[in-house]
Amino acid sequence: MHWYTAYGLSIASELLLTNLPPASNKSDVVISLGNVKNLPVTSDASAAEDIRVTGDEIWCSSKGVARFLVKEGRELIVDPEPTADEANLRSTVLELGLPLLLVQRGSLVLHASSVAINDVAFILCGDSGSGKSALAFALYTLGCALVADDIVSIRFRARIPEVAPSYPEIGMWPDVLEYFGHDPVRFKKQDQTSEKRVYPVQGRFHHESLPLGGVYVLNNGSDTKIEPISKRQALRELDEQSWCICKSENPVDSTHFFQYADLVRTAEIRRLTVPRSLKRIFEVAHMVRAEAVGD
Repeated sequence: MHWYTAYGLSIASELLLTNLPPASNKSDVVISLGNVKNLPVTSDASAAEDIRVTGDEIWCSSKGVARFLVKEGRELIVDPEPTADEANLRSTVLELGLPLLLVQRGSLVLHASSVAINDVAFILCGDSGSGKSALAFALYTLGCALVADDIVSIRFRARIPEVAPSYPEIGMWPDVLEYFGHDPVRFKKQDQTSEKRVYPVQGRFHHESLPLGGVYVLNNGSDTKIEPISKRQALRELDEQSWCICKSENPVDSTHFFQYADLVRTAEIRRLTVPRSLKRIFEVAHMVRAEAVGD
């Protein structure tokens, strides 16, 4: 058994998850290898991923990689396909299985990145390709600490949102690494199905949960600007980026709606328009950091 920490949880895992920081031999969550039967509802055989919810269990499959069973927010059973690549299996556990477990534990999980500015977490969310990781890396380069990349877990204490740290790495496309002066060849691929590379964060990773200071919803445009959005629009944006949509048949959805409301009530949600070109990424990063610290 291997022992790790991520998202504020102690994890005992039969799988080697070298991405995660090591931890002592105690566990909130157990990741084990086992037999997972086919999904309880007939699924589309052509789908890359399929997710079903039955009571306190979540069944999911990633075609050609593994089937997963998530139980009561405490156990993740992994049934790898015989031909599954080790790197693909590891990334699928971290990017599919673990987020579903976090949802089951009552966290609000967003497809987003997060950085710490003056010990307050700020979330960068938006559609794939909007520049979340690139902006997070630019802010990291300017001295901000990374909190999470790609998957952000928000917990609520007395209805106040806190962002839990994930693990110290950022997924970067080769052209983005090159723009920041790094040779992509020096960094391993996230998995064998993607050219995205793993950039290990050293020194500036925030290991403790942080209060949420604000959320930036990224959109691409010709100009750079930050503007407020209505609470109604903020709720819609959060719903679009939330992992709870995969549980639309489960009563937990109402819980997530109230979590959206608490988040909008306690944190500023703004739209951040950024050009697609990386040439202005540091301009955007300076603008975000200045607003976050109140300059």
